[in-house]
Amino acid sequence: MFHVGQLVVCVDDQPHPEWAPPDPLVTWRPNMGGLRRGVVYTIRDYLAHLVTGEPSVLLEEISRPITNGWAAGQDSPFSARRFRPLRDEALSIFRQSLEPAPRETETA
Repeated sequence: MFHVGQLVVCVDDQPHPEWAPPDPLVTWRPNMGGLRRGVVYTIRDYLAHLVTGEPSVLLEEISRPITNGWAAGQDSPFSARRFRPLRDEALSIFRQSLEPAPRETETA
């Protein structure tokens, strides 16, 4: 579904306490790490969540290190269902805006 380097847009930035890991050794708090709906992010890694096994992503723009429990020191991923891939057609509009404007030629 996703791949490293892919641009995605966040479609859900709300904490969902029912998605908390069932492991009692992990102190879980709904830390969204600054995730914002409508913002474009870059996939750093696509993986299965260590506890739930659900598809998850790590983002270039946000790091959420786990500070305690058996997963301490690892980065906490976001559920992949929070994101949608950006279509290349949609990005072409922005790429065009980055191209230099054509120079006007003077006619004498």
